[in-house]
Amino acid sequence: MKHTYARVIAGLAKSGTTALYSALKQSLPDDYVYLFEPRNYEGSSPNVLAKILLSASVCLQDFDSFDKQIFLSVIRAMSL
Repeated sequence: MKHTYARVIAGLAKSGTTALYSALKQSLPDDYVYLFEPRNYEGSSPNVLAKILLSASVCLQDFDSFDKQIFLSVIRAMSL
């Protein structure tokens, strides 16, 4: 039985999404489709890794059907 997985990594700029995307991309098989900052997703490939930036121009609903949705955020320390 062939396993299929669609994963999306989402976050704000400078939150580490590119680093996580790169690490996952290196570990996944060659039959994956890799999408770097698409504004939408209309594909039908069962094996997808997408990295998106959260913004008004990205259609988040296109990624609702993905098996794994990873959201990254950054907490910055404030200097007093």
